[in-house]
Amino acid sequence: MQFSPDGSRVIARAGGGTVCVWEVATGALDKSLDAGRRNSAPWMSFEEEVSISSDGHVLAATERAADGSGEIGLWDLASGRRSSTIPTGSKAVIVLVGFGEADATLIALPDRHTVSVFDTQTGKIRATWSSDPKDSIDPIALSPDRKTLAFGVNRHGPLQIMDLGKGSTRSLELGGAATSMVKASVTQPQSDSVARVESMIFSRDGRTLYAGRFRAVSVVDLEHGVEKPMLTLPSDARSGHLALLSVSSDGTRLLTEMKGFLFPIFDLTTGHVLTHGAPRVSVTRAQVPAFIEGKLGSFDGWGRVVYQGRVAYVALLPQENMRVGGETRQTSSYAWASATSPDGSLLALKLDALNNLTLWDAKTDGWIDLLESTVPYGPSLHLNFSRDGKTLAVTEKGIDIWDIPKRKLRYRLGGV
Repeated sequence: MQFSPDGSRVIARAGGGTVCVWEVATGALDKSLDAGRRNSAPWMSFEEEVSISSDGHVLAATERAADGSGEIGLWDLASGRRSSTIPTGSKAVIVLVGFGEADATLIALPDRHTVSVFDTQTGKIRATWSSDPKDSIDPIALSPDRKTLAFGVNRHGPLQIMDLGKGSTRSLELGGAATSMVKASVTQPQSDSVARVESMIFSRDGRTLYAGRFRAVSVVDLEHGVEKPMLTLPSDARSGHLALLSVSSDGTRLLTEMKGFLFPIFDLTTGHVLTHGAPRVSVTRAQVPAFIEGKLGSFDGWGRVVYQGRVAYVALLPQENMRVGGETRQTSSYAWASATSPDGSLLALKLDALNNLTLWDAKTDGWIDLLESTVPYGPSLHLNFSRDGKTLAVTEKGIDIWDIPKRKLRYRLGGV
């Protein structure tokens, strides 16, 4: 599920393959596009099946032809008319990366070891790059201006940097991860795990590439092709690989995630960690200053609950090192799902301990508010912000459309 660039429509794909387009303002179904049989796999996200050009005029969707081969259908989004079809000739699962700088080019993986740039007018390949058929291209990132593509192979370097205009590709080697920062009490990971690249993201100006590693982030100056000092977690932080979520609109902060347990924020001007971002649930007899309105899934109440026969306060603490007084029981909280607003300022979390959604300030690692749903959300939901960050779509057996400024559920779309 995703929003059109202007935020006026929300788009999702039904199980049979139909692409549905709804008006965000009214919740009315605008149009249904017959996208044939789905060409997908359980590990794929919706954005890897359906892509919208940056001007919102063209929609692309993967599908299966009658002979079982993969193809990409293109539609004029305003009229709902199918404009053309791009055959790939491959019977593998197709992964869409996105449109290029204009809707004249579309980047896709026709199979897991090949990147191709297609001409949407002719269907021909403008540029391509392939690795060994046993390999898998992953991770992959498109620059904000849609002129540059970065990708790894089998989640390792060297990283490949493709100029989408010229069709040329160059390689960049990455240095070793910061294994010296691993706590002495933790078993040293295997070298393969340390070398792994979890995800990548470009800076806002597209001149720097960040690569999530084991407890660290590699920083690559793309203009000069050199690696800068790594961003590393402190030695007492949890161990794991960092996925990169967003760069703030002013380019000074990097929001990352470690398997839902940590949401570290790095200061890109100094290289320091601003916060670990480790939410914790605390049940205490002492009144607490933050998060006393969290509804715990294991308790019947808001804020104050009965715990071991006594009235207690429930707090969701925004930072790992925060503590509350009194007789306290404190446990880690885990995020089943998360989404970041496009400007990198707002983080929506579905924490395992809470039935509702939590809005988090991604600049200061502070709680903002709750989105209180009448239906408890489970672990299989998907979250997506509109481009202006004012609307949040939540998919789980339907699509809930939230008005973020008003903290209000507008309506639910069924049948998806």
